[in-house]
Amino acid sequence: MEQVFADYLTTLNIPVSRRYFHKRVASHPNYPSLLSISDTFEQLGIPHGVARINSSGLEKVAFPYILHFEKEAGEYILIKEIDDLYEKAEIPEDWSGVVVKAEQVNEVKDAENQHYLSTEKAGRWGMSLLITSFLIVIILLLAYSFAWSMLILLATVVAGTALGYLLVAKDLGVTFDAVESFCNDGKSVNCDRVLRSDNAQLFGLFSMSDAVLAYFAVQVIVTGLLVPITTMAPSLLWTLSVASALSLPVVGYSLWLQGAKFKTWCRLCLLVTGVLVMQAGLFGWMVALGMYNLSDGSLWATCLVAGIFIAAGSLVFLLKTRLKEGGEAEQAEVAANRIKYNPFVFSHLLLQQPSADCTPFEQELLIGNPKAPVQITMAASLWCGPCKDGFEKAKRLIRMHPEMVNLSVRFSIPQQSNGNETDPGRYILGYWLHRIYGTKNLIKDTENLIQDWFDLADLNRFREQYSFQTNGQDSELETLVANYSGWFEKTNIKGTPTFFVNGFKLPRQYQIEDLKYMITGFIEQISVARENMKEVKKVKNY
Repeated sequence: MEQVFADYLTTLNIPVSRRYFHKRVASHPNYPSLLSISDTFEQLGIPHGVARINSSGLEKVAFPYILHFEKEAGEYILIKEIDDLYEKAEIPEDWSGVVVKAEQVNEVKDAENQHYLSTEKAGRWGMSLLITSFLIVIILLLAYSFAWSMLILLATVVAGTALGYLLVAKDLGVTFDAVESFCNDGKSVNCDRVLRSDNAQLFGLFSMSDAVLAYFAVQVIVTGLLVPITTMAPSLLWTLSVASALSLPVVGYSLWLQGAKFKTWCRLCLLVTGVLVMQAGLFGWMVALGMYNLSDGSLWATCLVAGIFIAAGSLVFLLKTRLKEGGEAEQAEVAANRIKYNPFVFSHLLLQQPSADCTPFEQELLIGNPKAPVQITMAASLWCGPCKDGFEKAKRLIRMHPEMVNLSVRFSIPQQSNGNETDPGRYILGYWLHRIYGTKNLIKDTENLIQDWFDLADLNRFREQYSFQTNGQDSELETLVANYSGWFEKTNIKGTPTFFVNGFKLPRQYQIEDLKYMITGFIEQISVARENMKEVKKVKNY
């Protein structure tokens, strides 16, 4: 389901990481319902609508959009143009009448999504650089001792390596639309059935897919790097030719397994067998050209190639195992998050936490909508690195839900009078009180003031940017400092940052940014949970 909607976002050119989108949707408490998609769209700030219409009304909906079909557990189909509507959609037999339509946006204001996009972009650049540099090295070496037969052999090696990568990727659950279409487009074609069968396993967890990638990786190293520069090239080619001859029985076994036993074909496997057969012919051609003789075999070359194969196979196996473990860990995290991000669970845990009087002071460092239903209070220290991080995450939460969330920041400031000139807490509060409080841009300027302090964390530099002077005793400031100090003492704050949500301490299982996954449901649950707690207390006191 999430794959289809990720394709939809790509079609709309909306900058959302596919991996991040999959994770967000799969972590939703109502996954795999359409609500998990709708809520994720809303959290990412993507305008959308879900409606039930008839076939005549569908003609008025602009492309692209997604239709829901009542097949088995439900199926979603991306309709990009009119041809898709009539080729893929079976209207009105299986169409439920539900259509999902999203609007294109140029920016998704989600810091985690940006992190995923940056990581994926860096990975693509890194892989491109690796492949490019490797190809340049091979081209230079090939130009050093050019031969058409070696060029053709190298082309088959590259093709085989690419096929090996696709086979291993399928084992890991990494899918490519073009590959999936190629592998499953036909009644007698089913790559997954062949590749995931017991017959495709060689030694425990080491599969035929791993062997294919390792085999062609060895050929890349030998034909692309060693043969052009070593005087033992004939011996190396002889060893590769023997390996090629030994692969022919494997080709026969693969064809028998698909045609006779499974009676279905794996097109990727057929391409691999085609490459292997072509290579066998190429090695025979090389013998005819005199590039090596059947008597050129040597123990040194055989041991070298065997050692490279063992190393390549071990590396493929280890990387695949690590990637599988990472995938399994992510799946376990996603499954746990479906419970963690359930608004009922969060509300229940929240109301079990210590409570504090977070009633706003008359003069409060407040960011966001003062009347927001979700009120976050942050107990912070001026010199606290995690406080800066927590403040920025809370700000992002407010940007995502500007009408639903606000943030009060309360700094730990000693109550004894040290004067504005030496105590940074008093200086910050004094500047806010006399330069920002009561002004038109109160909320925005308050946010900038706090952020600039966390960025600078130096009173002298801060005073250069926010300069002011007071004369004599400032009773209004002293009252505000006393309120802050008294609140810290009464609330018994042990460390910073400490967050309170609607007067209750944030449970230790949650981070403040987790609220973005369940803010709407939490608003609905918090009032119900409070009423339930009141009833429980009445029963206990009876």
